[in-house]
Amino acid sequence: MKLSKKALAILLVIIIAITVGTVIFLQLTKKSMVSVGPSAAIVEPAASSYLDNSSIFLISATSAYGTYPFTSAVSPKPGSTPVIREGDPCFIINATIRNDYTLENLPPNQEGTEYYANGTTANITSAGVYVFLTASIYDKQGRIVQATDVTPPYGYPSGGAFVYLQSGENATLTIYLATSQQDINHFDIIVRYIGVIPLP
Repeated sequence: MKLSKKALAILLVIIIAITVGTVIFLQLTKKSMVSVGPSAAIVEPAASSYLDNSSIFLISATSAYGTYPFTSAVSPKPGSTPVIREGDPCFIINATIRNDYTLENLPPNQEGTEYYANGTTANITSAGVYVFLTASIYDKQGRIVQATDVTPPYGYPSGGAFVYLQSGENATLTIYLATSQQDINHFDIIVRYIGVIPLP
């Protein structure tokens, strides 16, 4: 069967398009495998639980190996070398939390009445709270992996991610842990602080 020049041209264009598409697909797959791959980590404590006997509810938590996307994180101490540089390996955790404190169940150190220096008082009208989280990571043998929390802005006591939440509000916090270890088996979400005033 003899094909016309037009049919041959169309067939050639289709073959070229398939070849180019395959090459592009393989390159994109290769890049994604190099830069970020899913971790084998499981959430511990399990998602859908309250953190540290508080009314901060952990809705979900996911993790991935990746690279540090920010500029170098340097200790506040004068003359310190960077703890991590942009592009260095790290373990990234996304924790989605919700503030379940209410006016009937106030946050820590919050009473139902505010007292002012001039002797007047007022009823509390908000159950908003500051939450400061970090994480510990563990290998397959259950040993803790030494990793520095380099979540921006780096320099808070011991590192961590923080947010202010009104009652019923939720948010996702991203925690960056500096480590090149890639046999992470599980992690714990750790509460550093919950309170009605921000950390100093």
